[in-house]
Amino acid sequence: LFDTAEVYGNGDSETKIGEAMEHMQRDKIFIVTKLGLDDEPDQQNLVERFNACLGRQQTDYVDALYCHGIADLNYVEYAPFLAACDQLKQEGKLKHAGISSHGPREDEPDAMDTVLIKAAETGHYDVMLLSYGFVNAEEGERVIKACKEKNIGTTIMKSATGLIEMPVFDEENPSEQVQGWYEYLANQGMDREAATARIKAYMERESENFQKSVELSKPFIEKYGIETQDELDLKSFQWVLRNPDAHTICPSMPTFDDLDRILPLSGTQL
Repeated sequence: LFDTAEVYGNGDSETKIGEAMEHMQRDKIFIVTKLGLDDEPDQQNLVERFNACLGRQQTDYVDALYCHGIADLNYVEYAPFLAACDQLKQEGKLKHAGISSHGPREDEPDAMDTVLIKAAETGHYDVMLLSYGFVNAEEGERVIKACKEKNIGTTIMKSATGLIEMPVFDEENPSEQVQGWYEYLANQGMDREAATARIKAYMERESENFQKSVELSKPFIEKYGIETQDELDLKSFQWVLRNPDAHTICPSMPTFDDLDRILPLSGTQL
C-alpha cells in the first residue's frame, strides 16, 4: 500500500512513486491518492487533477481515490467528486472511490465518526481512511462497525497518538517527538522556518488534546511496561492490528529505519 495525495510535498510524493515504478510490479501494489474539495471544484477540475496525479506516478490507474480530509457533512455526497469517480472508473483509471477524515480542525464543523458513518450509509464509497487507536477507541470503533455492516474497506491512520509526556518545543534541541514532526514536514517539502511556525501553532492549538493523550496513555503504558515513546508507538500499532476489522494500518515511514522498525510488526498482536 502506497498512501499519497496531490498536496503531499506539492506533488513530490507522487513523483517519487513514479520514479520507483519501473522497479515494481504494478499489480503487486495498491496505490491510494487524494483530492481536496476546499475550493468546491467541478467534475472537470477533479478529473484533470486526477490525471495529473497519474502522470506524476507514471501509472495508468490508481486503486483508490479519496476525497481528502472531510470534516463537513455537506461534502460527504459532493456530486462532482462522485461523478468524477464514476467517469474515471468507466475509463479504467480508478478501481475504488474513498473518503478520508481526520476530524475537525479549526472551524470545521463535524466529527470524524459523524462524517464517516454518514459516508458509509450513502453507499457511495468502497474504502475509508480513518484515525483509530487506543486514545480514540470508541469513536474509531463506531466507524469500523459501520464499515463492516456495509462491506467497506478500512485503512487506519494516526494510531500512534499516545504520549508518554507533554511535547516541549525547543527549536535548537528538539525532542524526539518534535524532531519527528520536522522530518515529516521536510518530507512534505516545507522549509525549516515554515515548519517551525507550523509546529508552534500546532502545539498551541493541540495543547489540551496532548494533555488528554498523556492521561489516556498512562493505563496503557503501565499495562504493557512501556518505557519510551518509540515503544509506545509500536505497541499502539499492535493494538490496532488486534482488530480484524481494521483491514490495513498506514503509519508514516519516511526513513529506512522506520521500515526496519515497523514492517516486522505485520501480522503480530499484543
